[in-house]
Amino acid sequence: MDLNEDESKKENVFYRKWHRKVKFNEVWEGIENYEKKGNLWFRQDPFVYVIGTQDVEHAQLVIRACQEAGVKRYGIHHIEEGKILLEIFGTHHMGIPIVIKGKMLVEKKNVQEFVKIANQKWTRNEEKRKKLEKALRKRLE
Repeated sequence: MDLNEDESKKENVFYRKWHRKVKFNEVWEGIENYEKKGNLWFRQDPFVYVIGTQDVEHAQLVIRACQEAGVKRYGIHHIEEGKILLEIFGTHHMGIPIVIKGKMLVEKKNVQEFVKIANQKWTRNEEKRKKLEKALRKRLE
């Protein structure tokens, strides 16, 4: 991710993005081909679900499913008559600056380790996400 100084996502551009485990070669190729003079971060973000329900009873079912699945970050994001939005987040994430103001901060061997760690975190998120989906299906069907 090409982040600006305050690390705000709104104005940022995803330089490369995957929704799976990554291979070191594809990450390193992206770093080598990065031509901007900005800030490049290697990030692994947790899953995010936004779920809408019609009433508090259904929102409670979603929250119970989160608890059953061991998800720790969830809550009601928006509520109005006949509409409740919940947000659910995984907890495994990482963010590492790779290039700051055009200056490379890492070596190839470091990035190899970062990729291993990111893939481990992705796997843990995926396991938790699947557990959550199973709990949601059980409670909402």
